[in-house]
Amino acid sequence: MTPELLSLARYLASSRAEFKLSEMNQYLSKSYEEKELYECLKPHFFELDLFCDAHYNCTKFTNSPLPADEQVIHELEEMLKAPWLPLYIEKLIDSYIDRSCGKDWNTGETARNLRENIVKQKEEYSIGRYPKLSPL
Repeated sequence: MTPELLSLARYLASSRAEFKLSEMNQYLSKSYEEKELYECLKPHFFELDLFCDAHYNCTKFTNSPLPADEQVIHELEEMLKAPWLPLYIEKLIDSYIDRSCGKDWNTGETARNLRENIVKQKEEYSIGRYPKLSPL
């Protein structure tokens, strides 16, 4: 990957909402196939906020908030009023902790660290600060 390719892609991404990779050849000293350009730029699409489809059309991602879904908000508010979580959410959380810890998380040192982190996080959130948690 040449710096020229990345620089041009960065410029096009910042100046246009859409462009084809083949258009880059108008500005480059060497001509490239669209597939070559795609393969060279593929690792950088995320940082450039670009999506390129199978036809090598690149589109700039727009950062806009999702519209509020009143039904979903109402369901979440009702669910969070209860002093416990629904069983399916508990199972999802258990599964996530199992995968992320890779250990027996509900006993021993890991369980103690997890409990301490949860308590610390709750305390910090209640006063408007966001803590740095220790590893499990």
